[in-house]
Amino acid sequence: MQSIRNLLLPLLLLQTLVTLSRSSEEEITHIYLSDSNFTSVDAEHPDSSQLANKYSINSFPTIHYYPPHSTPSTKPITFNGPDKTPDSLTIFIDQSRVGPNFLPLDASNSYASNSIFDRSDLILTLKSSSKVIKLTKTLKKIQALIASFQSDEIVKSYNPIFYHAETSSDLGPNCETDCLEIWNKRENKRVVVTEFDDADLFRTILKESIKPYVVYTQGFFSRCQTSSKMKKFVVIFEKEFKITDEFKSLDFGNDAVPVWVDVVEFKEVAEMYRIIDEKAGSVLPEVLLIDVSGNHGTQVTKIVGGPVNPLELNKVVSTCLITESESCTAKPRARSDLAKKIYSQEKPIQRLVGKTIKRNILTSTIDQFVYFYNEGDSDWRAMREQYASIAARFQIEETLEFLEIDLEKNDIPLKEVEILSTPVLYLFPSNAKTEPIRFGKRGIEFSNEEILKFLKKHVTLPFRGSFDGQHYVGVVGRTKYQMKIYKQSDSFKSWWKQFWEKKLTVMERMEIEEAEEEAKKKLKEEEKKEL
Repeated sequence: MQSIRNLLLPLLLLQTLVTLSRSSEEEITHIYLSDSNFTSVDAEHPDSSQLANKYSINSFPTIHYYPPHSTPSTKPITFNGPDKTPDSLTIFIDQSRVGPNFLPLDASNSYASNSIFDRSDLILTLKSSSKVIKLTKTLKKIQALIASFQSDEIVKSYNPIFYHAETSSDLGPNCETDCLEIWNKRENKRVVVTEFDDADLFRTILKESIKPYVVYTQGFFSRCQTSSKMKKFVVIFEKEFKITDEFKSLDFGNDAVPVWVDVVEFKEVAEMYRIIDEKAGSVLPEVLLIDVSGNHGTQVTKIVGGPVNPLELNKVVSTCLITESESCTAKPRARSDLAKKIYSQEKPIQRLVGKTIKRNILTSTIDQFVYFYNEGDSDWRAMREQYASIAARFQIEETLEFLEIDLEKNDIPLKEVEILSTPVLYLFPSNAKTEPIRFGKRGIEFSNEEILKFLKKHVTLPFRGSFDGQHYVGVVGRTKYQMKIYKQSDSFKSWWKQFWEKKLTVMERMEIEEAEEEAKKKLKEEEKKEL
């Protein structure tokens, strides 16, 4: 039983947004299902409502266990509640397990079947994406437990295959048709294809292939894991690239099968592997051949742009493959919006994306207050308005910067930041960027006064404005000339229009009115002194 558990746990990998489709009459069945045996279905997806109704699922997350050789009509064993521990899940699997011994991914052909459940154990998790941004605390603990098994000698040779996407937006607007996980029954493996233009060609490749290649991709090629016995490569081409009949007729032999992944952000992939030709400037090759191998690292062979010569491509393929590869690992690519951070004095909040957050946070010499949010949260807009009202008050300050990043579209390459729920605020002090200070548990639960109190306590650099008690007053303490210049600025006009007329509460207006009166009195006193 212990050995069975050791083999099973490494396959309970990262959670996946999936849907199940009908089995094709062909030998190859199209399934929206991960090779990971720890699989998740968004409870809000139309296809998942039928499952939820069938098993009377009213709360999330809920874990269902399907024993080996189950059928679609088999009623699963339920493991309820988000408060369960990884140890409890392990015991639950051991006690619930029935059927033959576990079969690894490279099982014999006799194990293949037209039934999507007729394979190794399957655990199906239903979750609500509007309430869970990434993983619940329980699932995160389970993930850590699974990761600890990756170095186990017993499971090293299996190289589990998985496909991971946090939300439906990662799969694209037409994920049901554009994002395919094609299951090759002959080899008991799947291939993930993102926005593949010629699905019929891909089916033919898989059907006739002896050793199919399996790709892990999130939007585009980022990481892959395959059996150590296979030679492997992936061809990446631009969206405009046309697959000709001549290209289809290429013979790649029985030792390797190509996977064509249509990449929209082709330039970003090229930048990721540092293969842009500096002499050619921004001109990119039309086709890239990436050979991923554990012993030799990621090798990229550039095929010159223009019409592809099949003979030239075949020659590159044959010389590029490494036969003694023991594993398949490529550096994972962090998700990032295409938008770049542009500083503007007219914007109280600057926007960060996955690519810029690390550089702009760790290299900055000022205090930075960052708002982490997810547009899937129901309360992110209310929190952002509250955050923006605070940012507008401090807009004249050069030592404090207000930033924001959407976690639904961007990953955070900062190990110092742990996001368990959103929205949330972190202050990165100027003198301790690697030791950010979290504001409370969830920012939406706190008032503006508490945020101001937090900033007053933790910021490290002086302000132009001043604090009146716990309230920041940006207009107090200026000379007559400074006040005149400030009131003529666009930042003051924007602040006045947006937050005086629309956003501020009655109490806040009264407080600012009092501050303005104090400022006017001081100006009059200064004018009298000048006279």
